[in-house]
Amino acid sequence: MSGNSLARSIFPKVRISAGRRPYHHARRVKGSFYKERALGGALTYHFETRYTSNPMTSFADDAHDLIAGYRRFRQGKYPEAASLFRTLKDNQTPATMIIACADSRADPSMIFDAAPGELFVVRNVGALVPPFDETPGLHGVSAALEFAVTSLKVRQILVMGHGGCGGMAACLAAETHQPVGHFIAPWVEIASSVRKTVIEDTTIPETDRLEAIEHGAVGLSLENLLTFPFVRDAVANRRLSLDGAWFSIGRGELHWRNRTTGRFETVMAEVPSVR
Repeated sequence: MSGNSLARSIFPKVRISAGRRPYHHARRVKGSFYKERALGGALTYHFETRYTSNPMTSFADDAHDLIAGYRRFRQGKYPEAASLFRTLKDNQTPATMIIACADSRADPSMIFDAAPGELFVVRNVGALVPPFDETPGLHGVSAALEFAVTSLKVRQILVMGHGGCGGMAACLAAETHQPVGHFIAPWVEIASSVRKTVIEDTTIPETDRLEAIEHGAVGLSLENLLTFPFVRDAVANRRLSLDGAWFSIGRGELHWRNRTTGRFETVMAEVPSVR
C-alpha cells in the first residue's frame, strides 16, 4: 500500500475531542554529556538521551490544552497511524504546496481533510507571496517555495486566502494611515497595488472592500509566483500548476479561482451525481 493510500485509510476524516485528561506520567527527555579521549588523544563529546516516565513533570497552565491534545493523539490516532509515520520518517513526497494565512481559523489540513505527508504548507500573515528578490535578507516564503519546487518537486501550488483576514484588514487600514504594527505594515504592503485598485473601483461598496482585497491578493500572489525563475520554468514545462482559492470561515465554503476569468466560484460540497 502506498503512503498516500495508507494515509487515506488512517485519516478518513477529522475528529475533534473535547475536554481535558489528567496530566500524569509525562514522558520527558533526560540527557547527559560525556567526554572521553579517543586513541589519537582528541577530546570528544557525546550526548546520551534517555526517555523516562516522571509523574511529577509539570507544565505551564497555558500548555495544558496542548499536552492534553498530544495525549489524545498518542492514545487515539497514533496507534492507527504508526505505520504511516514510519514511512514518513526519512522523507516526504507531498504533491501539493499550499500558501495560506497564519489565521488559526483557516487550517488547510482540516479544510482539505489531508493526512500527514500530503501537503507542504507555508503560512504567513495574509497568505502573501512576495516577488522574487535576490537582495540579501531573510526570505522565508521564498526559501520554502524554492525547497518545494526544486527539491520536493511538488506538482501544484495553491494560494488560499480567507474571509475576515486580519492581514488584509491591516493592508486596508494602511490607506488611512492607521497603525498596523512595525513588522506587519511593510509586509502587507505587498498587496498595496490591490488595495489601490479596489479603493479606486467605485462599483465596489465600502463594505465589500475587504473581501475584494482578499480575492485580489490571491491573484497578486499567483502573479508573484511567476517572478521566480524556477517556478516559471516548472510551469512552462508543465511540471507545475498554480491555483488560487478563498475560504469562507463563517459558511465553511471553499471558493476556487477560475484561471481564465480570475473570479472565485463556490466548490460544491458534494460530488455531483452522474446520470
